[in-house]
Amino acid sequence: MILGRLHLIANRLSPAIVVLEHALESAAQATTVPAEIRQAVRCELAWALYRLDRFDEAAPHFLALPPYEAVGHKLAAFGDRRPYQVQGVGPVRLPLLAADPAPFVLLTVGSRDHVFLVDTGTGELTLDVTIMEELRLTNYGVRETTFAAGRHGHVIQSILPRLRLDTLVVEHIPVEVMDIHSRAPQIGGIIGLNFLLHFHTTFDYARRELCLVPRDDSSPVLPQDATRVPCYLFESHILVAPGAVNAHETLIWMASGMAGTAFTCPPSTLEHAHLTLPDEPPRIGVSGAGAHDVISFTVPSLRLGPLRQEHVPALYGLFLTPLEWRYDVRIGGLTGHDFLRHYRWTLDPTTLTAWFEETSHA
Repeated sequence: MILGRLHLIANRLSPAIVVLEHALESAAQATTVPAEIRQAVRCELAWALYRLDRFDEAAPHFLALPPYEAVGHKLAAFGDRRPYQVQGVGPVRLPLLAADPAPFVLLTVGSRDHVFLVDTGTGELTLDVTIMEELRLTNYGVRETTFAAGRHGHVIQSILPRLRLDTLVVEHIPVEVMDIHSRAPQIGGIIGLNFLLHFHTTFDYARRELCLVPRDDSSPVLPQDATRVPCYLFESHILVAPGAVNAHETLIWMASGMAGTAFTCPPSTLEHAHLTLPDEPPRIGVSGAGAHDVISFTVPSLRLGPLRQEHVPALYGLFLTPLEWRYDVRIGGLTGHDFLRHYRWTLDPTTLTAWFEETSHA
C-alpha cells in the first residue's frame, strides 16, 4: 500500500493502479489483514482511477466505501460517457472580475452568468443549489465533508451536462452542489482543482486573467526565469509542496481561494516554528464553511519550494486540523491567495509541477 500511495501522490497513476490492485487482491486473500487496511487500499485505488477519468472502474470501489457511496453512484451514472470532454480550440483567457481578495471569473451555466471563485483548495466544480434546481440536475446522493476549522457539512453529487468557456465547451462534468448563497450570495460556484487539472492553468493576477490550455494540447510556454515547485497530490485535490515556516520544514497545502491572508496552520506548527500568537481577543473570520474565531499573527519567514516571503500575514483558526496527519505524513500549513498573488504561476497537470514567475502585482 505504501508504494502505491507514493506513486499516487507523485501523480504516477498507472504504476499506482498496478501496485494498489495487487495490494487489494493480496489483502482480500489474507484473513489476518484488518478490514480498515483493506478499505484504505481500496480508497487509494479508487482515487487513482478517478484521477485518470476511469469512472466506470472507480465507481465500484467508491460504492464499497461508506463515506463515498454517493460519489460512487455519481461516477456510475456516467456510463460510457467520457468525463471532461473538451471541444473547441484553446487557449482560453478568462478575465478576472477581481484579482483581490481572491480570483473570480464569470461563467455561463445554462442561460445565466454566474460569478465563480477559482480555488485550488477545492475538489470538483461546485455549484450553488439554486443552479442545480434551475437546471434540474440529478441528485445522486449526499456526501458528508469537512470544511475549514473542522466544521462538517453535506454536499450533493451531480453531473453538469456542459459548460462553455469562451471558445471551449466542456461536457459531462462531475460536480458537487452546496448552499453557497447563504454565506456568499454573490457567488454561484467554485472552480476546483479537479476541473483545473484538465488544463494547463495559469493564474496571471497582473494581467487579470485565468488562462486555460486543454491538457491534451501542447504544453504552455514557460518563461525562462520561472521557478519550479514540485507538487504532490493527496486524494483528488489536496495539492501540497515542500516548504518551511521559519526554519521548520513541512508540507504546505496550496489554496488559491483562501482570501484575506497568506497562511494558516495547526497548533503544532506554532510550536515547531517558534511562533507566538498576540495576546488579543479573537475576531470573526469568514470561509466557505461560515464564520470562525481567528487571530491575526505574522510569520517572519514562509517558504514554498524555493520561493520565500518575509513578514507574511497569517490567520490562526482556519486550518482543518484532522488534515494534518490524515495521510500519515504531516501537512503543517496552508498558503492562500495573499501569498500566491505575488506571482504569475502555471500548474502543469502532466508533471504536477507549478512554475512561478515574480510579477509587480501586489
